[in-house]
Amino acid sequence: MDKEIKQHVIRAEPEIISRLKRSEFYSDAFTLKMTIASHNFQYTVMVPYFPRSFGAAYPFFNYAFIAPIDAQTGEIIAGARTKLQPATPSLEDVIAHEGIHLMVNKALGSVKARFLPTWKYEGYAEHISPPKHRDAKKMLADFCGDTLEDSASSDYFLYRLAVGHLMEAKGMKGRDVFESELEFSDVLSEVKSLRCL
Repeated sequence: MDKEIKQHVIRAEPEIISRLKRSEFYSDAFTLKMTIASHNFQYTVMVPYFPRSFGAAYPFFNYAFIAPIDAQTGEIIAGARTKLQPATPSLEDVIAHEGIHLMVNKALGSVKARFLPTWKYEGYAEHISPPKHRDAKKMLADFCGDTLEDSASSDYFLYRLAVGHLMEAKGMKGRDVFESELEFSDVLSEVKSLRCL
C-alpha cells in the first residue's frame, strides 16, 4: 500500500470504528482485513462480479476489497460507475459498509447472509453507516414525488429507507429484519404513507 494511501486509511480509522460499533453485530474481536486496489484493472480482477462497485466483501475469507483510492485526496476512484452513480463515497463510507457486511456474514453464517434479499443486506449496512455523499433530503423528496432517478445510488437509498423504517419506527433489530418475511415494496409503501404527507 502506498505511503499516502496508508495515511488516509489511518486518518479514517477512528470514524470507521465508530460506524462499525453502531451495529448490533460488532465485537471487539472483529478484525477487518482488506486490500485496496492500486488501479481499476486490479480491482476488476479482484472483484470480477462487481467491477463497478466501490468495495466488495468476501465472507468466506473475512476479507474486503476496496476500489482504488486517489493518493492525493484519499477519495475512492469511481471508475466506470461514474455515470450510474456520479457522487463518490468517502473512504470511511466504503470501508465501514464492507466491514458491516462481514460482521453480518459472521453473525448469520456466510450461506444464510448470501441468500438475504439485497434490500435487507445492503439496507442494513447503509442504515448503520449512512454514506455522506448522498443527499438524503433531496432523495426523500424525489421518492415522495415519484421522481427518484433510476440509479444504483437511488436503489441503495431506498434499501436504507426501508431498513431504517423497520429499525427506527418499528423498533426491529437487524437480526429481526433479516428473519422477517416482509416484502420490500410493502415496506416502501408504508414509508411513503408515513413520510410523504
